[in-house]
Amino acid sequence: MGRTLRLVPDDPDIGWIPHAWLLYVGFVFLTPILGEMEGARIWWASAIATALFLPLYFAAYWVEGRRRFALAVLMALVGSALAPVNPGASTFFAYAAYFAGLSHDQPRRASVAVGVIFGLALLTGLVANPTVFFVAPALLGIIVLGPLGTHFAVRQLQTAELRMARA
Repeated sequence: MGRTLRLVPDDPDIGWIPHAWLLYVGFVFLTPILGEMEGARIWWASAIATALFLPLYFAAYWVEGRRRFALAVLMALVGSALAPVNPGASTFFAYAAYFAGLSHDQPRRASVAVGVIFGLALLTGLVANPTVFFVAPALLGIIVLGPLGTHFAVRQLQTAELRMARA
């Protein structure tokens, strides 16, 4: 019997949720769909950025700690590269913040990791796309999803400890 390729680990704690989170990638394409910025350039840039993002996203479920944080930074850099062309690039910062928060099970370290993503978003907003349509969603996404990632990291550690205690 052949092996199947899994995009995320077979973990009952995460289940199908990683696939549902991908719906938010649609925000990257919202600006060109609504016609606010027209032309092939925005479509190609958005498609290429998404193609670069997806392997990082799925890889982040397979690694932990510094590796996960490194992938989060790379996701933010994909957002930084797309930001001059498409304000929907803010979406990639929200994903990056979640994985930065998830990269450490100690809240202080996770907060620093999320702070790095916050700083990258601010810098990108100042340099590449200083509009409210980029900055506000990016920072709001980071403020909400960074701590959510930290919450899940702490919860995963507690669940693992409970499983060990039961065993």
